[in-house]
Amino acid sequence: MLPIPNYEIIEKIGEGPQAAIYKAYHKRDPDRLLVLKVLKETSLSDNQKSLFRQKIEHLRVLDDPQVITPISFDAKDGICFIVQDYFDGVTLDGLMQARHVMPLEDFFTIACNLARTLDKVHEAGIIHGGIKPHNILAGRCVESRST
Repeated sequence: MLPIPNYEIIEKIGEGPQAAIYKAYHKRDPDRLLVLKVLKETSLSDNQKSLFRQKIEHLRVLDDPQVITPISFDAKDGICFIVQDYFDGVTLDGLMQARHVMPLEDFFTIACNLARTLDKVHEAGIIHGGIKPHNILAGRCVESRST
């Protein structure tokens, strides 16, 4: 497993073109589950690191319950990663595959939540750039959250 100082990785839960995603916890707080998005590009310039930190700060100020807010961006031992709280849900992609047919009410709930959230995020000057069913998490009561 990937060694990241101060964090214990539980399992790999996903991978995208820019990052590998791990379920983990900080060694000081083993009861708080986290997600570590470990960037594949390890040689980020200081300017790129600054831009990541700035984007994370914008998201933290946004403070929207529909957005999984990043906790921090860090670079240790040549590994760059974003820390977020863990959200126990299934991707919209996974939900659609499991159900085959989505009830209209659930579709409208997810679509309306997503539209409101994207409007708020865009008003804050943040562009996600990767909205797709695989990046939308749905909770047990079919709420949706963007990652």
